[in-house]
Amino acid sequence: PSGVWRQPLPPTEASDRGQTLLFRSSEGGAALRDVLFGEVYLCSGQSNMEYTPRSMAGMNNASVEIAAADSPAYRSVRLFTVGKGTTSKTPLRALGSLYHNWTAASSALVGGPAWKEFSAVCWLFGKELSNELKVPVGLISSSWGGTQIQVWMPKAANEACHQGSWSGDRYNAMIAPFAVGPMALSGAIWYQGESNNGQGRYYSCAFPAMISAWRAAFHSPALWFGFVQIAGYRYGGASRPDPSADLRQAQLAALSLPNVGVSTAIDTGGRTSIHPPSKLLANSQCGQFSN
Repeated sequence: PSGVWRQPLPPTEASDRGQTLLFRSSEGGAALRDVLFGEVYLCSGQSNMEYTPRSMAGMNNASVEIAAADSPAYRSVRLFTVGKGTTSKTPLRALGSLYHNWTAASSALVGGPAWKEFSAVCWLFGKELSNELKVPVGLISSSWGGTQIQVWMPKAANEACHQGSWSGDRYNAMIAPFAVGPMALSGAIWYQGESNNGQGRYYSCAFPAMISAWRAAFHSPALWFGFVQIAGYRYGGASRPDPSADLRQAQLAALSLPNVGVSTAIDTGGRTSIHPPSKLLANSQCGQFSN
């Protein structure tokens, strides 16, 4: 009745040769063409994950990294960006909006409109994976600037950390649809925390709870999860204490879980920019931890 269905596939060897999948029923058929088998990673968080190569003044080395998307070396990297047109108080079975469906990497896409297409962090992470693994890589960018972690957590996870009034509306609309089935993920990367600055004690409960909830939703208790510690921006201003050290320490609570990797952005930008344009180092570290 919902119009959403899933078809499990047997384990299939990675291949950059495009396949055609045919589906037939008593009511007709459908085809998916140029399907690749490889690794799929979910990239999520707030504005530093949403940040695209052309956001603000542009990321460091933007022209080179954008041009690299046209290289034959990355012809098997596929990109998918979830839109920001939908939130929900209950988990959805299908995405309500998207910026673009699965598309081969290109300079036009990676260098697309600022804050829309495509996440600089996600692209650089996938590029690193492609270099190391030599298999097709699918990247899902699902982020929303200015959001707190509460909106990315299922309601039960929020309740476990005494935040039961939060419904997890971005999780419900932008993560849960991928868990219908669920999609077989290789891992996830996360860059968020700025909007929870000053809530270190709560975050030390929420972050591991969110990771565990995502793993449960995707039926993958050991799903690899990488995250970036927030940058060295002067959050308190010149006249107030800066609570960001507590938040960074709280982020490390995730390391109590197995198969979690951490990178840091503390040394990637000045104290006056909450969006450091240097995205390469943190992504290189996450890429190394994931393989």
